Amino acid sequence: MAESGRTLKLTRAESGSTLQLTMGESGSTLQLTMGESSSTLKLTMGESGSTLHLTMGESGSTLKLTMCESGSTLQLTMGESGSTLHLTMGQSGSTLKLTMGESGSTLQLTRAESGSTLQLTMGESGSTLQLTRAESGSTLQLTMGESGSTLQLTMGESGSTLQLTMGESGSTLQLTMGESGSTLQLTRAESGSTLQLTMGESGSTLQLTRAESGSTLQLTRAESGSTLQLTRAESGSTLQLTRAESGSTFQLTMGESGSTLQLTRAESGSTLQLTIGESGSTLQLTRAESGSTLQLTRSESCSTLQLTKAESGSTLQGLQGAAP
Repeated sequence: MAESGRTLKLTRAESGSTLQLTMGESGSTLQLTMGESSSTLKLTMGESGSTLHLTMGESGSTLKLTMCESGSTLQLTMGESGSTLHLTMGQSGSTLKLTMGESGSTLQLTRAESGSTLQLTMGESGSTLQLTRAESGSTLQLTMGESGSTLQLTMGESGSTLQLTMGESGSTLQLTMGESGSTLQLTRAESGSTLQLTMGESGSTLQLTRAESGSTLQLTRAESGSTLQLTRAESGSTLQLTRAESGSTFQLTMGESGSTLQLTRAESGSTLQLTIGESGSTLQLTRAESGSTLQLTRSESCSTLQLTKAESGSTLQGLQGAAP
């Protein structure tokens, strides 16, 4: 059928039927296709060449608008699991995409010139805002959840990261240097604060912990596994050196009542201990193999030398009084 350049065409097939209307003056067409699994309605505008495309199927529906002059497209897809709205700007090639699903929603903006993206994701457990710069490969990400929030900056060229985590129990600021793999971490909690430096090449760590009860400075060498630890508390301070190869320890404790210097050899288990107090001093040697001890005690009034043999349980003691 034709009137003033208009045509109406009906096509029937086994898979479906098509009804097409063509308007001669403008060259526009309206086409309806009905199939077993889905139906399609398509409008094409002749002067601009733009199209409006609607598809309805069992799994979902899609509405797409294409503008030929600018090359831009707007597409809406609705499915069982969620919906997507996609806008593409033809001149710049940039895209804006909104996805809404059962678990959450995502809004993403991509700039074609630079390739950079800005993405916002909102879910049941929390939300994430991420900015990615394509030129450098750097990203800035903010995550907000029920348990806490995290702000992370990743520098693409070096691979270094700066991360700030804020939670109910405390906060953590961590700097990771990509080239060396070293990390610097600061943790603040109710119980105390910790500053830890880890050197990537050697794997050694330097840790400073400050708490209400006292402070601790610990240096650990990864190659040998040895540690040097300094602890300062209200009751006193302790300096301990532990050698991982032998397992031996050197410990110095300084308190209000006195000081103690103790050397422990891991191979034999023997200890040498010197205690200096207000009332006197004690030097004690303990042999782990036999369990025997040799103890020298000096006080204001007298001195005592005591030898105890663990095997026999015998004790030999010498006492020397103070000079008259």
